[in-house]
Amino acid sequence: MLDCFGVKIRILKKALIFCILLLSSVSYAQLHHQTIGALGGSQVKSNYHVSHSVGQSSVVGASQLSSTLISQGYQQAILNEYVLQSSPNVYEVKFYPNPFSTQLTFELPLDYDNLQITIIDLRGRSVLTEMLTTANQSIVLKLPSLSDSEYIITLTALDFYFQTKIIKKL
Repeated sequence: MLDCFGVKIRILKKALIFCILLLSSVSYAQLHHQTIGALGGSQVKSNYHVSHSVGQSSVVGASQLSSTLISQGYQQAILNEYVLQSSPNVYEVKFYPNPFSTQLTFELPLDYDNLQITIIDLRGRSVLTEMLTTANQSIVLKLPSLSDSEYIITLTALDFYFQTKIIKKL
């Protein structure tokens, strides 16, 4: 007789656990489809425009007066139309060797009085920023102190821009 009650108790425990799991999954599914109401507004003063939103289910937008832009919540910034002008001068730059060990040579299309060289590591940190004047349309960068890694080098001057990846290896 005791086995009979033991079996019934085990069956009841399993049925109870099944019911609890079933109810929790049903209530989760109902909670999943609930949303909160949307609320928002905006104020325009003499030199600024403030807009705000809470609980919205779609993009509202942002506002700008003169140079002040204020937005809050899930709002999309104002999109301006820009026309990019292509550079009138497309130059070919040669650089070697890559990978390099101690120095890197760049052959440029012209000589530049103020050529800015910026080297950035893979973490986005500026490793070197230098202003140079070129001679014979080339520069030789001596970089023995750089660690073995990949870098982004940028050469910038008036009406000239060049960027590429360089690799330092011993």
